[in-house]
Amino acid sequence: MARGLVLPQSRALVLPATLLAACMLVVVLGMQVRSLRDDLTVQRQRAVLPAAGQVVPPVRARTLAGDSILLGEGTPGSRQVLFVFNTTCPMCVETLPNWTRIAARLAAAPQVSVVAWSQDPDSATAAYLATHGLSLRTVVGVPKKYLALYRVLGVPATLVVDEDGDVLYGRPGTLTTAAEDSVVRAALEGR
Repeated sequence: MARGLVLPQSRALVLPATLLAACMLVVVLGMQVRSLRDDLTVQRQRAVLPAAGQVVPPVRARTLAGDSILLGEGTPGSRQVLFVFNTTCPMCVETLPNWTRIAARLAAAPQVSVVAWSQDPDSATAAYLATHGLSLRTVVGVPKKYLALYRVLGVPATLVVDEDGDVLYGRPGTLTTAAEDSVVRAALEGR
């Protein structure tokens, strides 16, 4: 009769306990990797997208009407709501109804200035605004390098900036109804 390996009972439990501990370690490490990946995504977005807390430089710009305006700076307590667009962007057209409502909701607030920022030439921008029935104060001819300083990598983009150039709200892409409410709230209440 062949004799099998007989382990004492305490040794027989070591292998299952070790395997259980190893499995738990794999699960914990997997959760940590996922958390770190999520943190990295947030940090990458903060590095390249307009974000609350960012400070933008003041930029002297010209409106379609020929007036001069200073973007990113204002009188104490004032805020600017910036809508960056171009005339060939289908997502910008999709966002226009929201912008019409935002402008109407903020029209009575004396400390808030709503400004559209076009990336296109004067004539194309004027035709675009007329076609879509917009009467927003619109700046044109701002060098593209300022878009990078404002972390606007694509259009449409929305920023709410206080008098010191602090971004109170930033969002790339189209606006949902909830985002529209966030823009208005940031413009009226500040931080």
